[in-house]
Amino acid sequence: MPKGLLLQGSGYFVEYFKKPNSRLYNYSHHNTATEVRFDKYPNAIADNIDVIAAFSQWLYTGRLDPKLTLRCTSISRMYIFAEKIVSRKFANVVMDKFIETHCSLKMFELDEAVVNVYARTKVGSPMRALLADMYAYHKSKDAGVIEALKHLSKEFVDDVLARMSKWRHSSAGDWRNHLLHGEPKYHRG
Repeated sequence: MPKGLLLQGSGYFVEYFKKPNSRLYNYSHHNTATEVRFDKYPNAIADNIDVIAAFSQWLYTGRLDPKLTLRCTSISRMYIFAEKIVSRKFANVVMDKFIETHCSLKMFELDEAVVNVYARTKVGSPMRALLADMYAYHKSKDAGVIEALKHLSKEFVDDVLARMSKWRHSSAGDWRNHLLHGEPKYHRG
């Protein structure tokens, strides 16, 4: 991958390559400093080569590959990666894809995404806010909400409970309209 392209898309790599011994990512083409290869991946990257491929595609084209078959769990992994490499633009594109997928599939099996996001992002993450709002909306009329969420982290349950009064009187149309046509509240600034 061209180093210049990578630096345009990631604050993490900008800071990383300022370090004097930044050789974790091997250069290709006779060890020139113009290309970056991920052939000695840090563990966090090796487990997410599909995410790196999506990020690379986005760097080259400015959009996610429409042929990708995406589930909310894999999209949440892309978002975590975007936060880790400090790529606000990629994070926002991925967030839009997550919302679009959630609304178009009308699916709500997000427990794995919740576990991943809450384990790998910081307090204040827009993806945390979105997931908490999603559960708060969908569970706001559920008398057994605590029981339904007890297998998830206490931090997540607290976030959901704090948001429930906001969504208690909303319809499904209100929720989709909020996500698809509201202000981009879940974007990185």
